Amino acid sequence: MRLIAPLRAFWPNLRERRQLVAEYQQLGRMRILLADIAKRGGIFSAGPRQPDLYAAGVAEGRRQIALELIRTSGLEPAELQKACTDPIPVDHRRPSHHPGGVTYVDP
Repeated sequence: MRLIAPLRAFWPNLRERRQLVAEYQQLGRMRILLADIAKRGGIFSAGPRQPDLYAAGVAEGRRQIALELIRTSGLEPAELQKACTDPIPVDHRRPSHHPGGVTYVDP
């Protein structure tokens, strides 16, 4: 994603813009964190019915900022949908300590 030019209005210093783009690229590798942001932003669910227009606006704002963060990090929301809907697998293996380090064995 070409981010340098669109960020010029907010970040006039080129070095700072490049740093910002690099940090967004790092964020794109943090899939579980982005999936959490997607869940909190309500990207993949309708969410509860809001009691008034103000609350509905706040919910939509959360959704929009979550979408913007995900897309700016170089991902599409659909890439995170599986992580948002599937449980994280639990590793049930037990560690086996030995002089060479640690290995994991099935129970």
